[in-house]
Amino acid sequence: RLAFAAALAHRGDCPRAAQTLRAGLARPATPTEIAAMWATLGDVLVRSGDFLGAEDAYRQAEAHPGFAARAAAGRARLQAKTGRYEEAFASLAAVAAAASGD
Repeated sequence: RLAFAAALAHRGDCPRAAQTLRAGLARPATPTEIAAMWATLGDVLVRSGDFLGAEDAYRQAEAHPGFAARAAAGRARLQAKTGRYEEAFASLAAVAAAASGD
């Protein structure tokens, strides 16, 4: 589902990519698969212009262990795309600090 959704989004079919990921989220999956689908859904929604939906998707991905950096990077792209540069830098700085143990 992830690769198919990514290919659809790359071709510009973001609505179908988002639908594919949402269908995957409704099925049983491992926590890592779920987090990856949320993060990818966030990327697809940013690409399609659904910034509120993307913010929620990144928040869902961030709730899973090991996906804080991936979610923060997506959120930073979203914030930069919407002109919220200081928030984007703060998001990345927080993840960098957490990764280095500060």
